[in-house]
Amino acid sequence: MRPADTVPAEAGRTACYRQLLGGQHRRQAAMRLRSAVRIVSVLTEYLVPNSVIDVGCGTGTFLAALDQAGVADVRGIDGPWLDPAILCIDSDRVSVHDLERPFDLGRRYDLVVSLEVAEHLAPDRADGFVADLVRHGDLILFSAAVPFQGGAGHLNERWPSWWAEKFKGHGFVPVDLFRPRLWTETEVLWWLRQNMLLYVHPRRLSTHPRLADVYREGRGQMPLDVVHPVLLAQYALRVEDGTSGSGSVSKEGVK
Repeated sequence: MRPADTVPAEAGRTACYRQLLGGQHRRQAAMRLRSAVRIVSVLTEYLVPNSVIDVGCGTGTFLAALDQAGVADVRGIDGPWLDPAILCIDSDRVSVHDLERPFDLGRRYDLVVSLEVAEHLAPDRADGFVADLVRHGDLILFSAAVPFQGGAGHLNERWPSWWAEKFKGHGFVPVDLFRPRLWTETEVLWWLRQNMLLYVHPRRLSTHPRLADVYREGRGQMPLDVVHPVLLAQYALRVEDGTSGSGSVSKEGVK
């Protein structure tokens, strides 16, 4: 039996994420799908994955966009709070696992996706979580909330440079494929425009020359650590309201 003092924390996480996925994510469903479709359209200019795993897939919107793009082998993984009834894809494509704990799916994928998930995990899980991601593939589409971004259940908001060091420990380099392209596109969720990087093992740069070009040309053009104007505006409103220290501000945009 688990220690009694772990039960409230787990119950709180379950309630938080059920509310997040069943509330905010469902309200944002159309916007999230448009964002995913646009991101996939940029991605497939440079590589066409045959298999994808989305770690922390939520309602499966990104997997649905990949499925629409013709990627047949798409899988997701998320926590036990996920309600299969709200999934955008068949529930048999999603595995249940608490990402606070290590995972190994016993195979590798052409692309590993984890978008705005890592900030929800305890800080001491960060190294292991990155190790779990790179275990499953050489191409990692990754974003995580920056400091003061705010959001439900955020435990470890860090700058992209901090995460880049974690990936560097496994030999991966950041390719800034999306942010320069999508920065001003309002049909893409702003936190993805701000945070999303493609981490690539160098051996894939030799097999994907267009990615290698972006890597060489993009180095130094845009800092890893940037703040989108929408976040700046949100933070200014929170300071005005006296809630700038809150980690629970909605990510649905300035009201």
